[in-house]
Amino acid sequence: LAAAHGLEVPSMSTDSLAVPLFVQGPDELSEGPAAAAAAATCFWDAADALALPREVCVGLPRADADSKLVAARDCNPHWPSCDEHQEQGIRFWMQLPRQRDMAADSIREEQVPFCVNNRDGVLVAATFGLISDLRAEMSRVTDGRDRPLSLVEVGANYGDCSLLVHATARRADWPVNATVFEANPDTAKILEVNLRRNGAQAHLKVAAVSDFSGGSARLMAHRSSAHASLSGFGHAADDDKVTSRYHEVATTTLDDEIGEHRIDLLLVAVNGAELLVLQGAKKLLSRPNAPSMVFCLTWHWDKYREILEQYGYHFITQVRSKDTVFSVAKKM
Repeated sequence: LAAAHGLEVPSMSTDSLAVPLFVQGPDELSEGPAAAAAAATCFWDAADALALPREVCVGLPRADADSKLVAARDCNPHWPSCDEHQEQGIRFWMQLPRQRDMAADSIREEQVPFCVNNRDGVLVAATFGLISDLRAEMSRVTDGRDRPLSLVEVGANYGDCSLLVHATARRADWPVNATVFEANPDTAKILEVNLRRNGAQAHLKVAAVSDFSGGSARLMAHRSSAHASLSGFGHAADDDKVTSRYHEVATTTLDDEIGEHRIDLLLVAVNGAELLVLQGAKKLLSRPNAPSMVFCLTWHWDKYREILEQYGYHFITQVRSKDTVFSVAKKM
């Protein structure tokens, strides 16, 4: 059937398409909604492996772009493509897992970054603004070298935020150096491919950024990669055993990883563990060349705001949505 419809069918054994039995004990077959959900999950995994494109072109089209060429639908003859005739705006390639995932599905369907830190385009606007400032600063320097825009992202997922900054800077003809952290080892494999695929100058660290280094933490690898969270935080409280699994991951801090390097953009999306990130960044936030701007989707708004204000930041964007607040803070 897949071949008849012109779909690329990956090589797989018949065992990979079989629906396994889900047991609660050594010989007991589970019943009820949990078993049904698990069986449905397995079925759609097999179907997705047949149908979903692995790599898509993601971008922000020009305002005057032809909507017929950037329509985010399967019937679009140019989908997925990063051809010059399709898109002259900010664009990049992304490899995505062949499975149902809120972030991946959104990117595939809409062909735009899922990046939670670019709400209403604020990350792109900030990137252009910081590059403008850097260009003015470098014009006063006589060594002829441009200082790259410095980006740190905590909770990079598949990389669409970092790649968006990279593509924006490339559009402005300015270099970027990035340090990105991703705690989920499975997600980090795809992230590494995406960074390399787009030629991003980035150092990837597979670890959970926390308030202590050299230890470990329990990460709930939610079926939706965007919802992975440390045990006791965010979606881990749901303890969804059917659609999730757990990893013991190494911990580190921004103070230990960043050192004295100057940071222009700090992006944080860690599903409830953002206070741990700040507690492990006391030296970074208190030094004279602290990050110029901090973007974060926080679950602990009052405490998060209090901490950053103590370090001399003021908030230029605050958007509340149910239990979270997206904010952008700028160093005064």
